[in-house]
Amino acid sequence: GSVTAVLGPSAGHGALVAPVCDFRIMSARGAIFTAGPPVVKEATGEDISKEDLGGPDVALASGVIHNVADDDAAALDEVRRYLSYFPASAWSYPPARPCDAGARATPELLDVIPRDNRRVYDIRRVLDIVFDTPDWFEVQPRFGRGIICALAHLGGHPVAVVANQPQVMAGSIDADSADKAAHFIMVADSFHLPIVFLADNPGMLPGSRSEREGILRSGARMFTAQTTATTLKLHLTLRKAYGFGSMVMSLLGFDDQVATFGYPGATMGAMSAAALSRA
Repeated sequence: GSVTAVLGPSAGHGALVAPVCDFRIMSARGAIFTAGPPVVKEATGEDISKEDLGGPDVALASGVIHNVADDDAAALDEVRRYLSYFPASAWSYPPARPCDAGARATPELLDVIPRDNRRVYDIRRVLDIVFDTPDWFEVQPRFGRGIICALAHLGGHPVAVVANQPQVMAGSIDADSADKAAHFIMVADSFHLPIVFLADNPGMLPGSRSEREGILRSGARMFTAQTTATTLKLHLTLRKAYGFGSMVMSLLGFDDQVATFGYPGATMGAMSAAALSRA
């Protein structure tokens, strides 16, 4: 496993280190690019600053960098926090932490998750309730916002969480969110973190723009990542999970899931009843 912290300008060969790492974080004064402003000016005539060329806003939007911190010290603190969920190596298992709470009821979820599929809610509130404490760690929060990828504790055990976000495109999975989830799943699997899938999506994002962005390529990458994962996999459909969108979220009973659950009132299938009636 590997982690990169970009704490200043990084270009060329040095910049290549970040995209191949499992987790990449940048401080507010960091920048990363193929070539710096002088080379860009000479090659293309474009006059641009380091920040506009590869600062946090650019690097987060492109997916090259996962998270950003206010300064160098905060970035290193976030690296420590990220690593705290992982074992010492890929040949060992993640350490559990003491947890006094056993099985518990979560009636407050009834107030968070609307029964009406057309109403939105913030999936982060579900994570706050389901997992041991609400101090879970979100990876890549400003990229592929339709899926939340997080590290959390469940019964004291570190787990990876892949959750649809109904606040973004009604939970539809676009190319960026599928790419983000695919990478996250592969890293979690490499270090034996159990993966918890929380599904609430109407499917992959349809339309000409989505197709031009490569939704099938990215969706296939996410599907491959979750089907080849050999770690423990738990699936819960909160409200709905349809078609290919359900498959990439691990709603496949024959694919080595440890358990697959549906929240009361959940619906699933090839497509929604409304879409099926028009098909």
